[in-house]
Amino acid sequence: HCVAAFWGPIVPPNTGVICFQNIMDQTCKTFRPAATGYIMQADKSSCLVKKVRLTGSAIKIRKNTCFIKDMFNSPLEVAKFEGAKIKTVSGIRGTVKKALPGKGGIYRATFEDQILYSDIVNLRTWKAVSPEQYYNPVTDLVKGDKWRYMRTQNELRRLHGIPIPKKGDSDYQKKAQGADKK
Repeated sequence: HCVAAFWGPIVPPNTGVICFQNIMDQTCKTFRPAATGYIMQADKSSCLVKKVRLTGSAIKIRKNTCFIKDMFNSPLEVAKFEGAKIKTVSGIRGTVKKALPGKGGIYRATFEDQILYSDIVNLRTWKAVSPEQYYNPVTDLVKGDKWRYMRTQNELRRLHGIPIPKKGDSDYQKKAQGADKK
């Protein structure tokens, strides 16, 4: 089973839905069914979430306790995740304990075993997202060949030769040598 959420007109449950994929190439200019199904419920209050992984690194280590930086921006964010389970890349499990007052997002954490300065600490969590609130009904298909559907961003970029925009902060960066040794 697969569940999808979309923004559209309100319809009663068990109403049939069919989704089409448009094919725009030289050989065939037509539509193809991409999905079929039915409406399970019409509920605006349903919550959609996506999986997020927050990462941080140790700045001070004492036995099984250490201080973690670069995961949160404020003590308020740390307070929201107190008691949350964290894990290092090497597999050592731990728990978020308490934020250091006045130190930004630095917090104290305890682990099952002593971690290394080179360990990256991960916190897996969920973030609420909402579907894009856009609806474009096709009300008249009687026009025949004169009707034009709305083109996707990908089709417009390909047609006009526009490259996909690239965010600079999404690139991998090399870590400075010797920065994690203390």
